[in-house]
Amino acid sequence: MSRSVNDASWPTECASGYRRCVTVRVWLLTFIGLLLAWAGAVFGPATLLALLVLPIGCVALCSRRQWVPLVCLGALSPIAFATVVAVISYVCGSARLRTSGLPSIETYNVDPATRFQRASSGCLVDGSQLVWQIPNNLVLRLLSATFGPMQGAYDGPFPSQEESDEALVVAVPISWDDIRAGLIPIGVTRVRLRAGVGVRLCALQDPLDSAALLGRYTGPTLLFHGVRDEIVPFAHAERLVQLAQRGRLHKLACGHNDCAKPWGEIRKFLASEAGLRF
Repeated sequence: MSRSVNDASWPTECASGYRRCVTVRVWLLTFIGLLLAWAGAVFGPATLLALLVLPIGCVALCSRRQWVPLVCLGALSPIAFATVVAVISYVCGSARLRTSGLPSIETYNVDPATRFQRASSGCLVDGSQLVWQIPNNLVLRLLSATFGPMQGAYDGPFPSQEESDEALVVAVPISWDDIRAGLIPIGVTRVRLRAGVGVRLCALQDPLDSAALLGRYTGPTLLFHGVRDEIVPFAHAERLVQLAQRGRLHKLACGHNDCAKPWGEIRKFLASEAGLRF
C-alpha cells in the first residue's frame, strides 16, 4: 500500500526514525569509545589513546546534549574504575600511594603527610601509570585531607632523616621473637604494636640468609655492589665478603638499580678460578 505524499504523519515518522538512528549511532560510538579507552589503559604504551578518546567523547556528547551516554562513558571509563578502587581501598584500610620508576628509600616508606604506605610498580614505565596511578593518588590524598588517615594507618611520630640516623647509632638489635610478640624495645621501655602487626612483619622476613650460605660455601665467590646504594648499603657487601671463605668484592660506581653489567670482571673471575676463556 503506497503512502500519500500529503499524509500528515509522514514528517513525524521521518523525524522519529532519524532520532532513533542518531540514538543508535551515539550509543555505538560511546561503546567504541569505551573499548578504545580500556584498550589504551590495559596496553600500557597505548594509554595516550585512552586520554584522548575520553575527553573527545565527552565534548562530542555534551555538544549533542546526550547526557545518558555521557554519564555512561564517564562512569564506565578506566579512570572512574581506578577512582572507585581507590575509595574502596581507603574504606577497607588497604590503600597505597602508587609510584613507579627507580626504587629508593622513599618508594616503600610511609608518606608523612597522608600516612599511606607507598608502593612501586618498578622501573618499567609503560604509560598505564597515567590512568591507574594518578587518579588513585589524587583520590587518596583528597580523602585523607577530608576525612583524615584511613583506618589502621600509622598515626605515631614520624622522625626526620636526621633523627632516624641518630636513633640508628644507639639502636639495639630486635629479635624476631619480640617482633612476633608485638613488643619493640626502645631504650628502657617497650612499645607494644597493634594486635597482629608483629606477625605480619615476620611474614615479610626474607627467608634467604646470605650470611649463613656464604659461611658454609667453600668455593670462590665474587660479589658486586654499588657504593652509592641507598636501599642496601655497601656495608652489607663488606660484611658478606668477610664471611665468605674465598670471597672477592668489586665496587661499582652506581646505586641500587642503575649499575652497568661488569662482564669484564666476571670473565676475569671465571678465567682465574675455573680456567674458562671467552
